[in-house]
Amino acid sequence: MSNGRKKLLVDTPSRLHFGMIDLKGDLGRLYGSLGLALKKPGYKIKVEESEELTVKGFQGRRALVILKKLLERMNVKRKFLVSIDEAIPEHVGLGSGTQLTLGLGLAVAKVLNIKIDVEEIAALTGRGEESGVGIYVFKHGGFVLDGGKNIREKRGIPPLLLRIPFPENWFFIVATPEIERGVSGIKEKEIFREPFKWLSSDLPRKKSHLLLMKMIPALVEKEIEVFGEALTEFEKLTGESFLRFQEGIYRHPIIRKGVELLLENGCVAAGQSSWGPTFYGLTDNLKKGRNLAKAIKDLFAKEKVKGVVFVSKARNEGAKIKTIS
Repeated sequence: MSNGRKKLLVDTPSRLHFGMIDLKGDLGRLYGSLGLALKKPGYKIKVEESEELTVKGFQGRRALVILKKLLERMNVKRKFLVSIDEAIPEHVGLGSGTQLTLGLGLAVAKVLNIKIDVEEIAALTGRGEESGVGIYVFKHGGFVLDGGKNIREKRGIPPLLLRIPFPENWFFIVATPEIERGVSGIKEKEIFREPFKWLSSDLPRKKSHLLLMKMIPALVEKEIEVFGEALTEFEKLTGESFLRFQEGIYRHPIIRKGVELLLENGCVAAGQSSWGPTFYGLTDNLKKGRNLAKAIKDLFAKEKVKGVVFVSKARNEGAKIKTIS
């Protein structure tokens, strides 16, 4: 029997993060991030009012901490029952923290009929201070580019500059080896505390040129090979920017071997998502994508590394929220 309370289901994307344009800040702005929403994995979160504050299912402890922070900063005194039926793995380069935070925040707001937008929820919880990719794929889906932030600003959300639907017949092979998790939290904040003044000014110039005159036009015109060349090169330049903080262009040898395997066997692009350990390849042939997913699984077995590998499309819509009985 229904208790008469509104019960909502939130369905979020995950994301691939392709890197940042400018970590040096010569022009007075920092970062400028690009990335893409994925159809899977994602969060499926049920939220309803309750007598007690309770979180069930995947990542319960983490979600409870986030929920308490949200309620405090939204000045909400009510209590909720949250059930997380599906989840994005934590700290692997797929954007779980932002998707979980925004999903919970939006659900609470909808249950209580509070008018608040996604950017406000992100600002309340400190999400998106360096990269807005997670925020904008949650809101819009597709391929997104943000404009970074003024070098003098300590807080705030980067503006969305561009959102482009991604072709439905392009497929990603997504692989997450079970190695050390990616950088996050306080450690990540410390890395981004100051501009990377040691970097050559040529790096952001090369990335900007590549993005504006090759990658974006190729995506708009659906030229997968040209887009792939540009994305792979952009990822390598991003890796150069972070050489002080990871072992090489890619954070771990298994990522490098996986990227090389994908490129040598027909992927038009390959790279590391965010800090990894997730890496990916791109193809417009589903059968080839499935074969390459198997090849990556074989690589993991050969290297005695456990991991998860799957094929996914991009997701051209943001998070969905609906009332359920």
